[in-house]
Amino acid sequence: GLIEIPAIIRQVDDLQQFELAVLENIQRSDLNALEIAKSIYRLHVEYQQSYEDIAKKLGKAYTTIVNSTRLLQLPEVMQQSIANGSISEGHGRALLSLTKMPEIQNKLYNQILSHGLSVRQAESMASQYKKGDTKVKAKPKSSTNGVLSDIDTKNISAKLGAKKVEFKPAKKGGKIVISYSSDKQLTEIVD
Repeated sequence: GLIEIPAIIRQVDDLQQFELAVLENIQRSDLNALEIAKSIYRLHVEYQQSYEDIAKKLGKAYTTIVNSTRLLQLPEVMQQSIANGSISEGHGRALLSLTKMPEIQNKLYNQILSHGLSVRQAESMASQYKKGDTKVKAKPKSSTNGVLSDIDTKNISAKLGAKKVEFKPAKKGGKIVISYSSDKQLTEIVD
């Protein structure tokens, strides 16, 4: 209902406009790793920006920027899994280590999905596969001592309206970690 708002108006060229948009978008918590990677890659290719310059402008480490864009080398189905949250960016990096072994890469990808492997487990299995051990067995990630599955945590997250819900079991009891992206979302969760 405001008639006026405080604003800064800038005249910028296409590159500056895109850089500002990328900077703003990367700060958003709801942007997935693949969207960030595509934006960075676009800055690099279309606007001939070096990864070092992009890293400085975004306030990120050079390796973070390069590793982010490497996700675009994954097969489309794996990229989609990162985009929809079925697997994490960390899982994607573990899978990238098997790029020269597409059959094994696909095998690990399916094991991550079917057994709910943690990133550490996926990295360990990828390392074993690279050493030639083809009889690596996937051990399902223990969520809450077998009480809740990954699907259950996603349902709880959706019901709470939370960004993410994690259960961290301990020998006795454990912790529930509820992630939120704004004060408004926190208020809704509390209510």
